[in-house]
Amino acid sequence: MESATGRLHPIVACLVFALFVSSTARAQLDLFAPPPTLPSLPAPPALQHALFENPIPPVIMAIALGLAAYAIASRLDRRKIGLVAVGGAVVLGGALVALSGAIQTNRERVQTRTRAIVGAIADVDIGAMDRILDPDARLFAIGRGSGWSKDAIMDWVTTNLGSRSIYEVEDHRVGEIQAEIGPSGRIARTRVHVTITPAQGSPFGLICMMTWQLVDAETWVLIEIEPLWLQGWGEISYKNMRDTPRW
Repeated sequence: MESATGRLHPIVACLVFALFVSSTARAQLDLFAPPPTLPSLPAPPALQHALFENPIPPVIMAIALGLAAYAIASRLDRRKIGLVAVGGAVVLGGALVALSGAIQTNRERVQTRTRAIVGAIADVDIGAMDRILDPDARLFAIGRGSGWSKDAIMDWVTTNLGSRSIYEVEDHRVGEIQAEIGPSGRIARTRVHVTITPAQGSPFGLICMMTWQLVDAETWVLIEIEPLWLQGWGEISYKNMRDTPRW
């Protein structure tokens, strides 16, 4: 008679093989799509985001409530009251849009600066890079120890991304930009997902974490860059700044 232990051996082997296949498949998927474990930044304060950054949802809600009030008032033969409610909702919606357009938050400013530095690098605009990068800016990457200096960053961009160079960029698209302002209000972080189309080759994705410093009332300069994930390679973080913000 076959022992229970003898019957268990194939089962254990199958479980081990299934775990191996699962982990291998997950690792391969991480090469082509950002893994869920990749560091991200927290959502913005809900009220500030709704009032100053994205007023569309509250505008839609205000108009919907106005229309609902109109429908109820019409059933009660109080159509004038319903029209007043709709008019008030439209005025409120317009005021929210105007308020959002008039006020730019620090989150929006660092998001704008993030788009600017990505565009400057893709276009090899050294002048723009020089204005956005802090004199002591560093880029942290695997195998680079204490990181690249500002001059090293700009030299690499000039040498490798310029016209007819090995990594010349034909086009780029900036995707989601997460942003977080530190407790002091003078340090911020952004996490940006960029899709790059090289002059020779297929498009690929890159996710970077950036740290910014406020140097005057409205100007943010970039002080640290760390690539987190590169499509086709997976996670490439040096883990220098991803878990320890410089607040």
